[in-house]
Amino acid sequence: MEGFLDDNIKSISGKDINSLINEYMPLIIKTVSSITGRYVSVKNDDEFSIALIAFKEAIDKFDEGKGSFSAFAKLVISSRIKNYLIKENKQIGRASCRERVFW
Repeated sequence: MEGFLDDNIKSISGKDINSLINEYMPLIIKTVSSITGRYVSVKNDDEFSIALIAFKEAIDKFDEGKGSFSAFAKLVISSRIKNYLIKENKQIGRASCRERVFW
């Protein structure tokens, strides 16, 4: 996946967010799919929505002197998706504990 886009920050600055999302969509989808281990629907997956928010965060926080944008965006997206999945698993565990108490 690396190298399919120009990682120069100058290619990022000055573009609107929608064109950047379209340009980096393969990276976003592949990153989410690799973390979740399943197909990601761009229309109704929470994980995809979280990835878009993380992508915007990566754009805002990227420092040109610290490496490639693709690698940084992938790291931010992966971190946010993992945090979301951990939180979801904890909530599912609490719900199942509550259900057992009432049965």
